[in-house]
Amino acid sequence: MHRKKIPLKVRIMTGIFLSCKKATELMERKAEGNIGFIENIQLFWHKGMCKVCALYEKQTRLLNRLLQKHLLQRKAAPLSESESSTLRAKIISEIEKK
Repeated sequence: MHRKKIPLKVRIMTGIFLSCKKATELMERKAEGNIGFIENIQLFWHKGMCKVCALYEKQTRLLNRLLQKHLLQRKAAPLSESESSTLRAKIISEIEKK
């Protein structure tokens, strides 16, 4: 069977640019502090071209901050139904501001 040779330019572009799926995986790892230098550069370029992924990262950072703040205040106690509704409304309000 004969394989079609992939041009060098295509191989380079594929290695540099990320899919949105891979970018979101890297964002999650970056939030945990587990991302390498090259991956960080790739993510930077991707977010520069993909405004949806850039917005996704902002929203996830906001959600993480709100949840961390809440958990520190509550010491990880379970939420009542009214507290859950209030927190959900705050999150939606903050997301809509952005």
